[in-house]
Amino acid sequence: VRLYFNRFRGIDVVSYSGRCILEMRERDLEAVMKPLLETEIFNPARTAMKGITVHGHSLRLDEDGLMFDARRRYIYDKGSGEVMYIKDQMGRILDQPVPVGRPLSEEECRKMGITYSWDTRQYKSRTEVLQVISRATKMRVLAGFNPESINDQM
Repeated sequence: VRLYFNRFRGIDVVSYSGRCILEMRERDLEAVMKPLLETEIFNPARTAMKGITVHGHSLRLDEDGLMFDARRRYIYDKGSGEVMYIKDQMGRILDQPVPVGRPLSEEECRKMGITYSWDTRQYKSRTEVLQVISRATKMRVLAGFNPESINDQM
């Protein structure tokens, strides 16, 4: 969640039922999604671009290892070994399939971050972590759409 707040303005992030939902204006969508799709945090099999039915989600993966999508916006192309989007974020059929890359293996997912792993470690000092989270939340509420109002007292 902190990654999104540090890099993007005018978004709302919701952690809900094992996933992280980004809410934003449609005009900001392309500017936000481009860097997310081009970085190592994007996993074509477990990250989805949805405009509607974001709650059509299951903690189970389908037979090809893809995250469940009620609108079936993407498929796994066995020939190329890549995930292909066949529908846009609203569920409308695209003119041509759009390849977004190969799914990451379980091993690659575990190396990428604790989201895909159970072997977590406790923070040495939770106090500092809680202070940082509290400050980020306060700044989001008080200066979310007006970053010029941020000062040293926040």
